[in-house]
Amino acid sequence: MESRPDSSVPVKRVLDRRTLLGYAAAGVALALAPLSSVHARVHRTRRNGAWHQRSTWGGAPPGRGDVAVVAHDVRVDRKTLVAGIVVLHGARLQLNAERSVTLIARGNIVVKGRLIARPQSATTRHRIRFGGVKESRMKGGGMSVKSTDVGLWVMDRGSLDIDGSAKIPWLLAGQSVPAGATSIELDGSPTGWRVGDEIAIAPTGKPTDNGHDDAFDTAQITSISGQQIQLSRATSHAHPVVDLGSQRRAPEVLNLTRNVIVEGAPGGRTHVFVHSRRPQRIAHAQIRHVGPRNRGKVAGRYGLHFHHCLGGSRKSVVRGVVVRDCGSHAFVPHLSHGIKFLECIAFNAAESAYWWDPGDPSHDILYDRCVAARIRNRAGDANFRLTGFLLAKGDGNSARGCIAAGVGGTSESSGFFWPGARSEGTWGFTDCVAHNNRNNGIFVWLNSSHVHDVERFVGFHNGRAGIHQGAYGNGFRYLDSLLYGNLKCGVELVARSSEKRQMQFIRTRCDQAGLSKHAVIADRHLAGTRSVIFEDATFRNYQHSALGITPERSKEPARIDVVNCSFDGNEIWIYNSANRDTLIRLSQSGQDPLAVRHPDAEGPGLFKSEWNAKVTVIEPF
Repeated sequence: MESRPDSSVPVKRVLDRRTLLGYAAAGVALALAPLSSVHARVHRTRRNGAWHQRSTWGGAPPGRGDVAVVAHDVRVDRKTLVAGIVVLHGARLQLNAERSVTLIARGNIVVKGRLIARPQSATTRHRIRFGGVKESRMKGGGMSVKSTDVGLWVMDRGSLDIDGSAKIPWLLAGQSVPAGATSIELDGSPTGWRVGDEIAIAPTGKPTDNGHDDAFDTAQITSISGQQIQLSRATSHAHPVVDLGSQRRAPEVLNLTRNVIVEGAPGGRTHVFVHSRRPQRIAHAQIRHVGPRNRGKVAGRYGLHFHHCLGGSRKSVVRGVVVRDCGSHAFVPHLSHGIKFLECIAFNAAESAYWWDPGDPSHDILYDRCVAARIRNRAGDANFRLTGFLLAKGDGNSARGCIAAGVGGTSESSGFFWPGARSEGTWGFTDCVAHNNRNNGIFVWLNSSHVHDVERFVGFHNGRAGIHQGAYGNGFRYLDSLLYGNLKCGVELVARSSEKRQMQFIRTRCDQAGLSKHAVIADRHLAGTRSVIFEDATFRNYQHSALGITPERSKEPARIDVVNCSFDGNEIWIYNSANRDTLIRLSQSGQDPLAVRHPDAEGPGLFKSEWNAKVTVIEPF
């Protein structure tokens, strides 16, 4: 038995116990918003048709105080406001592809069938809005729909089929963008970009500049001519092209606008929760005002959250999606496998942007040309390892061509973060860039005997180190890294090689742009019998020496091999310390290899004042 569509009596008085149980099994009760003062009605479709046709419902269509139960194929044909929606198994709810449509829900939208938003043209806009969300009621947690946690829930065998108009998500500027600029030349054709789109320009200024990590500019596009766009307002900051030596790097220009939008409101943020056994297709959509907070982040209520989908999420594709103005994590594939995130953008998020719960494995996740930009803790929040990309536990995961810019946080924050052994994953990591982050480009805090290859990483203008390598011992292998103008050093070396794997920096190019005393700082935790190796590396534009060996912060010695590297100044400086066991082995082509030790080390050796070290000729190694 079901309620009559034209009933105006409160739900708790209209529905008998049998009906309530039946609707609860279908998820209807869970779609209800907190409507204590509202006369809510439950409407169920009677046949296929348009939302506003009476024949679809067998009477008047549901309105602002009603929960709609979609059991057929229904097309939302114009602006619609309801209390909540449940799309049942086998049913489809489709926004009219031929016209702009806004669907507003004051409670949950629960999808157990299929939700479709595929506008036919770039001028057609599909908007799903959650209105009147009360973040203070959010509870979080679990794998069941909560009426308090208002959002879009994709459950059981439900699926999203969202495909906005395609556009290239981001481009580099074709040249420096000065402060006061009202136009930008791009380095490629802005395919799909339109007048009225909102863009954000990433910071590229020096780490000595005031606010270097948050100097973003946003504006709307007022006209497009070829590769040039005109802006609705002048830029407030300079965004220079940075000469890294072997390449030049221009600021990223991000297009934040999409014509399919899922959104809450400022102070009334919502979320997208996927716990389904079917793959999802979400392309060229904007998910905005999400990631609610209630005395801190609300567990499980993130921007786009795949939750415990396991193998059911395989073949899911998230392409060109923007998650912005987010109070929590932006993209979360948690215990969900085989998802491709392609050219996605996380912009203005308050927690680590690309993330899943430490200790839980997700396998075969791909981040391809994804961007984390302006990732900032809220005032008073303590998240000292805030990051753009958390490279967490699982096998077969990859990050390639990704960018992290403008990540805030405290001393151990970073663009890319490898967490501790409990959360260690295997990642392919190629052609990624971290710049203008408040602290580190890469932060590693991992003890492991596995090999982790980092290929062609670029880290520039970060406020601490290009690469901070900890914690005690691991086998990372850095190949062809380019580090430029990072404020403290290019490499802050904290860890040693593990007993099974040697840590290697091969063909690293480290240019300090005159900003700091050392290109590499070796400091604390450097015990062990296996050395760390720098081979075929280039060190330039440091103030004092390429390597600053400073083990005085701990009693552990440094073990470093330097092989066929080039320097444009003093090579080594060993700081005074009570520990005398530091050993640097230096091998240059055509020269005798040397052992370089602390000046107070036991045994023979010629004191070399410019290195503050004893030097002894040794056998080739």
